[in-house]
Amino acid sequence: MLADPFLQLTRLSGEPLDSNDNHATHPWVSLIPSRVSATDPNEAVLMLSLEPGGYTALLYGADGGTGIAIVEVFEIQDSEVDIDSDGQMNDVDTDDDGDGIPDDFDSFPNDLTRAGDPDADGIDSVQDTDDDGDGTPDTEDPEPFNSEVSGNGNNGVCVFDQSNWDECNFE
Repeated sequence: MLADPFLQLTRLSGEPLDSNDNHATHPWVSLIPSRVSATDPNEAVLMLSLEPGGYTALLYGADGGTGIAIVEVFEIQDSEVDIDSDGQMNDVDTDDDGDGIPDDFDSFPNDLTRAGDPDADGIDSVQDTDDDGDGTPDTEDPEPFNSEVSGNGNNGVCVFDQSNWDECNFE
């Protein structure tokens, strides 16, 4: 038996996606459902949201050790996970990662550091203050992902509440 496994997942191209030595050090360890969580502190665990395709799992002894090991893959349902710890399970949460970008507009709904670049200005939506590139800041734009709509047409200013992307409060 491999005493201290190290697990790395890569794309078929060899690009590393994630790696782990001891499961307690993985940043999302608290989100792993108990039905699939590791029991030995030396077990390696990864939790990723993957697109369909081919991947390579590399497993070897963290300390150069050798032995026999098993790699298990589980599908975890959104109803089992609350990635942003906001009290809403991902299956009902409209912003799974809590980055302020609704999942419908987020190219990476489980990664709070990236969301995509819908206006192709080179700035990811997580940092972009004008996601649709229409010149109206998202905080004043009733539809911040629709460049055809900016302002409210009533000569008012829209105070945009990112907690409810469907509402605009005019002042």
